[in-house]
Amino acid sequence: MKDEQIYEDVAQELASSPRQGLLIKCMAKCGGDENKGKAMYVQVRVDEIKARIKRKQAEGILKKYNIPTVVGTCLGLAIAILILRCMMEFWLG
Repeated sequence: MKDEQIYEDVAQELASSPRQGLLIKCMAKCGGDENKGKAMYVQVRVDEIKARIKRKQAEGILKKYNIPTVVGTCLGLAIAILILRCMMEFWLG
């Protein structure tokens, strides 16, 4: 999704059905200034949406390359090697 589309979607959200709690919080942080509060609301929502998009992309990459299994396998091998080294040091001095 392009940056401009995200801002457009948030602008429509703000006009029709904003998250009231977030909007009030933003206005409070801006000293009650409605325009500044709305601007902050837009920025917060855009940041949230971008983070969600990045998280979904990362999840897709993890799933595509089966990263959790690979990491788990590598971690298991590293632990096994460490145990073997400790055992060898114990037996061989």
